[in-house]
Amino acid sequence: MKIYKAIIPLTILIILLTSGCSEDSESNNDNNESKESSIQITKEQFDSNNMELGELTLQFFEETVTCNGNIVAPNNGVAQISSQLSGIVETINYTIDSYVNKGDVLCLLSSHDLIIIQQDYLETSANLERLKIEYQRSKALFEENIGAEKEFKSKESLYKAAFAKCESLKLQLELLNIDIQRIIDGEQYSSFPIIAPISGYITEINIVLAQFVEPQTQLFEIIDTKKLQLQLSIFENDISNIAIGQSLYFSLLGESSKTHPATIISIGKTINTQSKTVQCIASIDTKSNDVFTVGSFIESHIQIYKKESMALPNGAIIKSGNKYSVLVVDNFDDSNYYLRKEPVQIGIKSTEYTEILNKNKLTKVLTKGGYNLSPE
Repeated sequence: MKIYKAIIPLTILIILLTSGCSEDSESNNDNNESKESSIQITKEQFDSNNMELGELTLQFFEETVTCNGNIVAPNNGVAQISSQLSGIVETINYTIDSYVNKGDVLCLLSSHDLIIIQQDYLETSANLERLKIEYQRSKALFEENIGAEKEFKSKESLYKAAFAKCESLKLQLELLNIDIQRIIDGEQYSSFPIIAPISGYITEINIVLAQFVEPQTQLFEIIDTKKLQLQLSIFENDISNIAIGQSLYFSLLGESSKTHPATIISIGKTINTQSKTVQCIASIDTKSNDVFTVGSFIESHIQIYKKESMALPNGAIIKSGNKYSVLVVDNFDDSNYYLRKEPVQIGIKSTEYTEILNKNKLTKVLTKGGYNLSPE
């Protein structure tokens, strides 16, 4: 019995010692794992490597369709100006790249045809007055059953023909921007002005002084830069994402650092069988004072999706296989920073930021210079 009593305390002691050793071992393992999963860097290393700390911030993310295109002038934004009469160039008032307002006189043409039209108008107008008097007198006699109907119809026909011719000549002179009243008062013109039909920049001048020009010969071209548009070539597999009213920004060739806003206003209905693209039109925002050149090559990014979300700078994200993480400052003292690896789930990525889907709040995140510090 005495021996039996001695064995019990000894057994208990062995169990307690074994348990204590196990707990110490687990505690040591936890400490070792904690040490292995953390990183210690000195403040000198932090500064010399230009490391930076940050936190989650609210950022805009967008999904875009990238396409190329050209700057074009719409039909109502370009004017090719010609003369209705043949003539000789008397003056040229502007040069290429000059800005003109609608109604400005671009040049003067002296014309023999103009003199003939004015002469015909004055003769027809004078004859019309005589025929009008005869017509009214014949009409009065006919209505009183004094004059013959045949004579009345003859006077009426002559009067109406003269009236139509006079009105036709008057319209011709008005189209030439000639003051009719001055002609009636006895002042005739030897030249007529070519007027700017729209405001814009002169892009072509196809005449010189003393040149003889025929009717319908193009003399000037004016483009209204405030009405310029983008002609975009969008690939067939992207066209389903495009809708009228979508915003986009574009940049000129060699101008990647500067962008300009525009809006989709038209979507083509046919596919180019060679390029597999659809032609779409976008209007350029007229609020900017930028002056563009017709035909310029552009690259555009059409916004098809946009949202606001919490994000970190791209430099904070560390990728390992299919997993992502960041380094968070756990603690620091006068000499060191103590970092730990924090797994994250990412969403959309822009040129500067990555969307973070985790719900936990991330502060004091190493946003720059931490990629090579990631523990295995």
